[in-house]
Amino acid sequence: MRFSEFNVCWTTYKLETCAKIYDGTHQTPKYTKSGIRFISVENISNLYDSQKFISLEDFKKEFKIHPQINDILMTRIGDIGTPAVVSKEDPLAYYVSLALIRPLKNLYYLYIYDYIQTPYFKKELWHRTLHIAFPQKINKEEIGKCKISIPCEKEQFKIGNFLSLLDQRIYTQSKIIEDLELFEKEINNTIINKLVEYKDLVKFSSIYNFAKEGGTPNTSHPEYYTKGSIPFVKIDDLTTKYLVCNQSFITKLGLENSSAWLIPANSILYSNGATIGAISINKYPVTTKQGILGIVPKSDYLSEYLYYFLRSNYFKKEICKITTQGTMKSAYIKDIDNILVPRINKNQQNEILTLLSEITLKIQQEKDILELYKKQKAYLLKNMFI
Repeated sequence: MRFSEFNVCWTTYKLETCAKIYDGTHQTPKYTKSGIRFISVENISNLYDSQKFISLEDFKKEFKIHPQINDILMTRIGDIGTPAVVSKEDPLAYYVSLALIRPLKNLYYLYIYDYIQTPYFKKELWHRTLHIAFPQKINKEEIGKCKISIPCEKEQFKIGNFLSLLDQRIYTQSKIIEDLELFEKEINNTIINKLVEYKDLVKFSSIYNFAKEGGTPNTSHPEYYTKGSIPFVKIDDLTTKYLVCNQSFITKLGLENSSAWLIPANSILYSNGATIGAISINKYPVTTKQGILGIVPKSDYLSEYLYYFLRSNYFKKEICKITTQGTMKSAYIKDIDNILVPRINKNQQNEILTLLSEITLKIQQEKDILELYKKQKAYLLKNMFI
């Protein structure tokens, strides 16, 4: 897939012949309250969000080569091959978990930034990764041996600038979602705080018919899982308001030989172990692993209302008070039972839901749009490069 005005063949080179590649510091940094911003793998999505700094003295001692504007930082450990463009002249220090790629004269920085994201380059990186190590990693010499196909400079500019416009739209869409989610949280917290102030409160234990953690069938028994048809929910499945699909399943035998139980549809699924606070409403009967509570509400409490209540800052603070610290954080149902909940009738619950559900729906619509942009970017990365 090419722009119509270009027809000259692309030329393939090793990356090391058209870019300089450098490692970050191997030294564990001594962080300071201010100074030179220090970047590691966790900052790759936004380099300038890092709140870690090193002194100017350490920076000068450790970095003979440091990132300049239009350089590219790329992860070389863990999720290998995630790039970011250095877009400011502010000095940056970076750890050895990142590689610095500095394009030479005839290589446009936005073009190489996009090329690094293509499935072709990712595959090259993977084949050269030191697979015996964990987490996976690749050294700068192997990065340099990866092949890159390069068109003329004008075509590089056109491809790079075109995809940059799509990146900007993806960023803008992400900000729209972020702002909407913040708005939803503020509205939700304001409502719940007002309800709590009235002090017409009841114990959490009085709002449900049944609540219990799930359990995991013994994984050494394949008959508990093979050809299973009973949905088995894990924390990774609890990402949306309504649970409409999941990844894992168990058999009837697995259900019968574990502490897992069949949670009826339209119940609350709440993670109360390790990762605390993930919430969904299951739209079909499911089982869960341990660390996820199934909560079956009483008829006078709407699951949707409880979904928003459990996401409120008030409830989160109450959960923090009763969370036990051990090898794994846990909030036990016997302690959650004593958290106080505003008592309101169904009409009041529906009034709250009318407002909050509209915002939640809008957020999901914007997320669907973002997903389309990301799929479009992935399609272009696969088809615009050779």
